[in-house]
Amino acid sequence: MRRNFYRSINQFGSNELSQVNDPLTYCIFDDPNKNFEHGGSNIYKYSSISRPCQEYMAEYCSKKWDGFCDLATTVESGYLPKVNTINNTSPMGNLLQQKYDLKNGDVLLRNAASKKYLTEMRDCVMKSEPFDPLVAASPNIHYWVPAENSVSGGICIPTYEVDPKVIDRDPIMNKILGKPYIALGLLTNIYNTAKRKGTLEQLQGTKLGKFFSENPEQFN
Repeated sequence: MRRNFYRSINQFGSNELSQVNDPLTYCIFDDPNKNFEHGGSNIYKYSSISRPCQEYMAEYCSKKWDGFCDLATTVESGYLPKVNTINNTSPMGNLLQQKYDLKNGDVLLRNAASKKYLTEMRDCVMKSEPFDPLVAASPNIHYWVPAENSVSGGICIPTYEVDPKVIDRDPIMNKILGKPYIALGLLTNIYNTAKRKGTLEQLQGTKLGKFFSENPEQFN
């Protein structure tokens, strides 16, 4: 029997994620300096508007909103367009993107919220792949694709919910309530889910519950 002498990529070099190969160094800044760290072609494949970066940053910030997330919401590219490669299937989301000219930071906030508050996804299945397949220790990103037996025409149907006990201390929701138009569809989903499950009253006394009660024309 012939032995296979070829190595897989995770057998080359160190399996420790270095600072240079940390996805944060790819995704926060969009400037030519990244060419020296990651190679010239990566500035477009791994920019703030690329799917790998938007998926990674959304998942990272949904789990722990820290100084890197704050920085990412303030840095705007001067030459790359403002697009959302994750939540771009919703007609409401596309209209909001055009109407309010959402900044890259707004897109990150909306995407992080869509991962943090998701409790169910219908008609889609989750896929995983390395953020950078050329880096052995690269973390995985996760995204949704239509299921083979989808009955919604290839559209993912999410359910979003929040915990009334901790939502007032949630940095993502507090930032969204400062600019609710960036995630109006998600907020409506949270409201409708709570109403359907009979848990809407539990949000009374919270900032989110107050927002719902002060906007009856939208949440009724």
